[in-house]
Amino acid sequence: MTDFYTIGLPRTRSMWLSKLLSCGDSTCFHEHLSSHEDQDKPEVSTRYRGFCDTNPLIAVDYGNAPVLIIRRDLESVIASAMQCFDPPEGVNSFIDFLNNYAFVYQSALDDLKPENYMIVEYEEINNKAEEICQFLMPENAVPESHIETMIGTRIQTTNRNLTNNLKHTANALGIPYKEYISQFDKPTYTCKRIYDVGLIINTMNLMWDEIAEDGAEKYAPNVIDEHWVAIYAGIEYIGMFRLHQHTSVLWQGHIFILPDQRHHARGVGKAMKSWIVDNLEGAEQMIASVPECFQNVIGFLKNNGFQSQGYTPSCYRKNGLIGLHQMGMSIEEMRNE
Repeated sequence: MTDFYTIGLPRTRSMWLSKLLSCGDSTCFHEHLSSHEDQDKPEVSTRYRGFCDTNPLIAVDYGNAPVLIIRRDLESVIASAMQCFDPPEGVNSFIDFLNNYAFVYQSALDDLKPENYMIVEYEEINNKAEEICQFLMPENAVPESHIETMIGTRIQTTNRNLTNNLKHTANALGIPYKEYISQFDKPTYTCKRIYDVGLIINTMNLMWDEIAEDGAEKYAPNVIDEHWVAIYAGIEYIGMFRLHQHTSVLWQGHIFILPDQRHHARGVGKAMKSWIVDNLEGAEQMIASVPECFQNVIGFLKNNGFQSQGYTPSCYRKNGLIGLHQMGMSIEEMRNE
């Protein structure tokens, strides 16, 4: 039986957490789920047993165990990884690999739905160390002295070989290494306006129940007055986006990436903005209205430069009434990236 889990980025901080949570009558194993060897493996506890892993792609049945989810801004994750790691074997562009890799991780974290969870931003770990211990181990009184010692402790993992880390993870997932890393290595993304109503409807049907408002009827796309744009990774079709005009200078966008192609999200964002800049004559502003239940979409937009512009509560029906976040970005900002 596993009593608690922590999951998220980055690996060095998860090792710190494993040491924080290995105190008194508790044991927390580091990177055990990803098949890594535990470093400074603690003695096995008879009361609390937990796992601290960075990898949200490892399928875990959390049951009713408490789960701590650590989130970190993608740009800082990428900057840190560029300093800590050498390029892994078989990767053509390290920065593009990291962009895709980190985005897939963060999207997987956004999609986690354990029964009992707590989300903590990376920068807040120290401030919430006591709260974390109480959440994960409510009956194990972790001494304040231990928490204070850990807050003042910096831990650096000794294994900085990213190739080995990726091979461990690929092995844990049962995927050949080359196949595993290929999903993160950047292909050439292109966009092309389409008028194929059948392709548009088939794409929307694959995700309609997931994204549509409860009770919404499917509709026939207007390929004349609206812009429907297909996205390709190399020659492979991976999804599309829809653009429609509100005023002479304001456009709204919606994106539909095939469920098994969402690891392309980072490259898709760049290609999409490039197409908008080159093809929407006279446009000045782009907006997107996103139901609050789709945190992965909000994260996608934020990581592509969109800013929050407001929130309207109780205006969208998805498992009850929820709110909409409006995100926006100017065409000039897209042009200057």
